[in-house]
Amino acid sequence: MPRLPRRPSRRRFLALLAAFAVVATTTGIAPRVRTASADSIADPSIAVTASTTSNLTDGQVVNVSVKPAAGVSVSVYALSMRVCTDDVTVANASSEDHCAYYPYSAATDGNYGALYGRPDGSEAFGTIQVGVGTATHTKNVGTPAEVTYNATCDPDHPCRLVVTGAMVTTGGVKTVFDSSTPLTFRTDSKISGCSGFDPNALSLETPDRLSSLWANWTVAQCKASGAHTSPTRSAFLDEGSAVKGFASGDADVTLAATGYRSPGFDPATKRAYVATPLALNAVVLAAGGGYVPPASDNWPNNPSNPLPKPYTDLKLTASEAAALVGWGNLQVIPAFGDAMRAENPQLQLAPSLTWPADGSKPLASAATDATTLFATSFFKSQAPDTWKIPSSGPYDSPPGTPRGVDSSFALAKVSFNNVLNTFSGKPALQKFVYSATKLEPTQRYGVYWTLTDLATAKEMGLTPVAIRNAAGKYVLPTAASLAAAVPTMTKQADGTLLPNPASKANPDAYPLSFVEYALAPSAPLVSTAGAERLAAPGRAAAATTTPRTASQALLASWLTYATGAGQSSLPPGFAPLTADLQAQASKAIAAIGKGTKTPVKTPTKTPTKVPSAAGGPLGGGSVPLGLGLAGSGGLGSDVGAGLGTDAATAGTASAAGLSDTGTRVPSSSSTRAASHQAAIATVHLPPYLGVKAVDTLAPLLSLVLLILLTAGATIVTAGRPLPEGDSAEAPS
Repeated sequence: MPRLPRRPSRRRFLALLAAFAVVATTTGIAPRVRTASADSIADPSIAVTASTTSNLTDGQVVNVSVKPAAGVSVSVYALSMRVCTDDVTVANASSEDHCAYYPYSAATDGNYGALYGRPDGSEAFGTIQVGVGTATHTKNVGTPAEVTYNATCDPDHPCRLVVTGAMVTTGGVKTVFDSSTPLTFRTDSKISGCSGFDPNALSLETPDRLSSLWANWTVAQCKASGAHTSPTRSAFLDEGSAVKGFASGDADVTLAATGYRSPGFDPATKRAYVATPLALNAVVLAAGGGYVPPASDNWPNNPSNPLPKPYTDLKLTASEAAALVGWGNLQVIPAFGDAMRAENPQLQLAPSLTWPADGSKPLASAATDATTLFATSFFKSQAPDTWKIPSSGPYDSPPGTPRGVDSSFALAKVSFNNVLNTFSGKPALQKFVYSATKLEPTQRYGVYWTLTDLATAKEMGLTPVAIRNAAGKYVLPTAASLAAAVPTMTKQADGTLLPNPASKANPDAYPLSFVEYALAPSAPLVSTAGAERLAAPGRAAAATTTPRTASQALLASWLTYATGAGQSSLPPGFAPLTADLQAQASKAIAAIGKGTKTPVKTPTKTPTKVPSAAGGPLGGGSVPLGLGLAGSGGLGSDVGAGLGTDAATAGTASAAGLSDTGTRVPSSSSTRAASHQAAIATVHLPPYLGVKAVDTLAPLLSLVLLILLTAGATIVTAGRPLPEGDSAEAPS
């Protein structure tokens, strides 16, 4: 049975209570107040670092670390954080016009993050979710009857991370106010460092797993170029739609891990392309949740609000992984549970191999995606005895029915109904992951499994597991193991490489490694004027084409940058090209536009945009959840059904149903559970149909004082812990 976290001493609790008494009654705080919007207040007793502070996207999660300054010794932390406007000061921080209590957009669950202190006082850490938009809150204050507050964080309105609260030090109680961390934001249409789009910008369609890659390259190129303009206009679609859009001529270029092939990537019209390798990625089975660590780990241990420690060292056989994805968690436990615990000491410290809030179904994408194609191919090849319907359970097919190779779990011939929770994209997955950190303590221990790609897992703070390859070795997905897999891959007629799960050529190769490509037309880019040009009487209307010389040059320069200098700007999870792949990229770039066959058509309008992968509205319309809550989203679409729009105003608290009249009650176990159930509903709903949950937050001091006096806790609302090993500030 896992050891429960030890209780803090009475002395520590009384000191903490005294600290908050000071915070609650102090009218002035030590650091001097500065009013200039570009100024900030740095508390001399602490050093605040954040994992990401620039070009933040809607719904992105930021890891935050607070360490004491030299000469400061901390025994107890009672700190929290909010995102406030750039002109925040000590004097105006209590105003919702500067530090909103409510979310900045429908993509987030609130504007609050807890900081958890290590028992030895060396650090406090936690996470906060940022939103891009305006937090609007109207409340009844008597006379006048209503007051409306507005706070905005967007590309035109930078904001600040504000850390407040108290610490117990050897010198006594120290109040804290630090606004020294600036935050800047981006949207798909406006990126910091870019003054706009190049007049000859390329239309680009891509799956959302590559959105961070696109953003990194766009920012770097805008800053490096004299024009400071973006070379591409992006649209984030499911991968099958992106490939078909390119094939029909709706996009100049698409990013994908596969060309034309069945199933899922076989368009009726097949525009000729040249595939240029861009980076390495991998399919992973990743673990979320956490376990009870031993005391020697120096992990935060407040018993009334414990913090599960994320998994860092897990491994699975191909059969165990296939059973998780093909059977669902509850069927895996009796068949493989004992072996999984025996192989994984950290799972022995978890109360359950499932997730208490919704433990029976692993998470996986509903979209048509190469990661699904590669994963199901691996399971079919390496675990055929497991990749079939088991003898009992809530399945739609008879026992023993073999599963196949599919590109979409939502459209698979052998249904995954009652087996997987399918999500529509990274925003929906991110919402689920972050909402899981706000559950009751007993609901946050265990494990939830997610089938995704390595870059997305890293972005979400999930832990990829080591998979046993065909050579019999457990291998983690790392830059080295991804590179080791490249020579083992199978080359296709179009020049692309596909994973070869049966290869034993290199035991150090991660078996689900793959290459991300840019598919660009082999024929020159042209603009077309068609039948609107009148022909001579009695003759058919003729179309004229004009070479897009400037766009063609832009395409070559963009790909040259991406495969050259851009290899140093890869987001976590992506691995750089090997020397052989770089040589292949150079040859491919030289061949683009040299063909003679003209494309089917050329794009005539900017691609319809969908929310960015790191956040954004999650769906269309208002969806009742049966919980007394309703959420409204932004843009959405069903798989393969095109793009829809939402009449709701995305990015504001009022649009998310968060405006109120009267006084809000403090966040409670019921609202946190409802928030997580809303996130689960987002994952359960059909593809590209999202939900906004309500996570109410009362003023910080009254909330924390209430908890201190009633439950003896230090903080109620938890943030997702920093994923270990992702940055210098990550906990260990």
